[in-house]
Amino acid sequence: TPYAHLKYHTELLVLENPNSFVVRLSNVYGPGMSKSNVVSTILSQIPGIGDLQIKSKKPIRDFIWVLDVVEALIKLANVEINAFTNRIVNISTGVGTSIGQLASIALQIAQQSDRNVIELEKLSEESSSVMDYSEIKKLINWDPTVNINNGLGILINPQIQGKK
Repeated sequence: TPYAHLKYHTELLVLENPNSFVVRLSNVYGPGMSKSNVVSTILSQIPGIGDLQIKSKKPIRDFIWVLDVVEALIKLANVEINAFTNRIVNISTGVGTSIGQLASIALQIAQQSDRNVIELEKLSEESSSVMDYSEIKKLINWDPTVNINNGLGILINPQIQGKK
């Protein structure tokens, strides 16, 4: 796609500079996230009645809690610049969750497991984006601390309490 092409060539330009690095983020979610991302789309339907609707159940994504991203970026900002040798680091969990699983987990946390998750579009192509964060772990000894269940729980519980 034009977007992927632009991203790739921008990364190449950055890596031409000595001691530079590229940081790639997986799917960031948490307080302050975009209202148009898949997590927000699911949460906007909780609590609710009837079917929870998503575009597709199939895509697999690597969801990373926003405060885990912030912690990793702060640690990176404090690394001696000479430690970098033109590298790419991923900030991610390394764990894939399908959008269907994401919706089911959210309904379970909200104690609405009796609701069905339906997809509005049947995708024929498989789509998976899970990132390896071993490079950043080696560089700054960082691991994500919030898994998808805990992150959704943080977002859902105050939401439910506010709608009662």
